[in-house]
Amino acid sequence: MVNDSVFGVGWDVLWLSILALLVVFLVAALVSINKSSLDAVTKLVWAVLALLFPIIGPVVWFVYRSSNRSSVPPRTRAQQ
Repeated sequence: MVNDSVFGVGWDVLWLSILALLVVFLVAALVSINKSSLDAVTKLVWAVLALLFPIIGPVVWFVYRSSNRSSVPPRTRAQQ
């Protein structure tokens, strides 16, 4: 069997691993968007942005989400 790859199998595995991590990151962002307390239209806009820009979109979402969470006081056990 002849390997036609210029860089060898190691590079293929590296790129596939990076691609798999990006897909997991995108899916995690979409699940997080869906579970957020935003209204449906805003969720749709965020989901479309994440899908159109699959690297930057989820990063911006997680930064946006963390900045909004820090401004809300944490819930106590009695409130849960």
